Amino acid sequence: MRVISAFVILTLTGCTKPPAESAQAKADLGSIVLQYHQYVGEHREPPTHIDELAEFEAPFGWLQGNATVSSQCTTSLRSGNYVVIWSYNIAEDLQRNESVILAYHRDVPTSGGYVAFADGRARSLNKEQFAATDKASPTKASISD
Repeated sequence: MRVISAFVILTLTGCTKPPAESAQAKADLGSIVLQYHQYVGEHREPPTHIDELAEFEAPFGWLQGNATVSSQCTTSLRSGNYVVIWSYNIAEDLQRNESVILAYHRDVPTSGGYVAFADGRARSLNKEQFAATDKASPTKASISD
């Protein structure tokens, strides 16, 4: 009973993490960037739209865990909770990938939270850090969402 009461109090007082700062957001972003990397590796060009990435069959989907990552990626993309910078070719400038944001939770610009860098790392940034960090820029024309 005490555990339930504490949970209700924490929830009502706003002491739980916002969605953009949750472990689920970090996991979702990780699966999105992994799928993005696999897409570029297979097609030799970046995805230009959500459908290209969401419908992509990972080349190693038969390996344990990869099918789960692919499914999680599709679910995350379709949720509308994440912004992905389409058409950024991660293979063109590998050194730059560690410093540019490729995907982020939609609330990050106003509240902070997890972002995924083009090199695959997910990290929590506050809104000021997010504003000051470079975002990936399309290297070819993309289809708007």
